[in-house]
Amino acid sequence: MPLDHVNGECIDGLDIIYRIVPISKYQELPGLTTVVEVTEGKKFKRKKFESVPVWQAAENYAKITFCNSGAPAGQLGYDILVQEYPRTHQVAFIFCAEIFGHEQFVVAPFELSQEQVTEMKAIAQWEDIVVN
Repeated sequence: MPLDHVNGECIDGLDIIYRIVPISKYQELPGLTTVVEVTEGKKFKRKKFESVPVWQAAENYAKITFCNSGAPAGQLGYDILVQEYPRTHQVAFIFCAEIFGHEQFVVAPFELSQEQVTEMKAIAQWEDIVVN
């Protein structure tokens, strides 16, 4: 069952009101970042924190999860759906891949700060929900 790009996907724990947006929206917002932990070094491993775009953090998380499930690294094809939750200021990246004949889903939700939402509104990239 592939991802529903028309009606979206209901995700447990997230708001029931959402809108579907293209992944390109977030790829074109490199300033919208999150902090991730990265391990460096081969012999002496050390952890550090760095800021990366949210879509890149979501994609990296999905790839790691799929590879941990046995998917071949570097040869994985997957579908992606992006949903915004205007009432809760969240965005969820939903990935679907077929691994050994079975579909596996990975959800990477991010809660946007008020500052991030304000910046997105300033460049017309975020709309609050309108109730008539």
